[in-house]
Amino acid sequence: MRRTALVLASIAVLAAGCGSSAKKTSPSPGLHILPDVKTSDEWARRIVSRFLTPLNQDLQVLNGLNNPDIRIFIASGNKQTIGITTRRMNDLERCTDKLVEIGPPTTDDKEFQHVAGLFKQSCAPYEQVARKVLEALPKLSSGRTDVINEGEKTLRNSIPESEAAAKSFKRAIAIAERRPEFRNAGLQSG
Repeated sequence: MRRTALVLASIAVLAAGCGSSAKKTSPSPGLHILPDVKTSDEWARRIVSRFLTPLNQDLQVLNGLNNPDIRIFIASGNKQTIGITTRRMNDLERCTDKLVEIGPPTTDDKEFQHVAGLFKQSCAPYEQVARKVLEALPKLSSGRTDVINEGEKTLRNSIPESEAAAKSFKRAIAIAERRPEFRNAGLQSG
């Protein structure tokens, strides 16, 4: 998980090349809400396994959009690349839902409440980023230069939201890395 912590922190910053301005107003229906946690250790384990690990995969794919080879695969209509990107962005779009399912930390842990708030703060713009990527994908793979340019513009216009998400996420990770509960759950500082 040491590598995961480094990857998460670096991808959060690198992913600032993509983002959007759309808003998500409420969690999705059909959430599987877990019972309240009894300890900070339990909350940290849930965050690492149910939130940070999938988010790491989402952010790797998001960061990959800055790679010229990936952009060529998308432009050529590569079904595998488009499928993976679509799956990961659909997952990223569930960022807030995952936090709702996990639930809040214990009420006596103010630092973890702050971490939870920072994760939540990063989710809204990351969800906007995901929606913009999903909007841009068919344009980027259309084969028409004018439409591809529109897709690229969609991604460029999302930079402020992506930067905001990365900033909150990086702050949350920095706090979490210092806590033994997160280290016990497998997250290590780099």
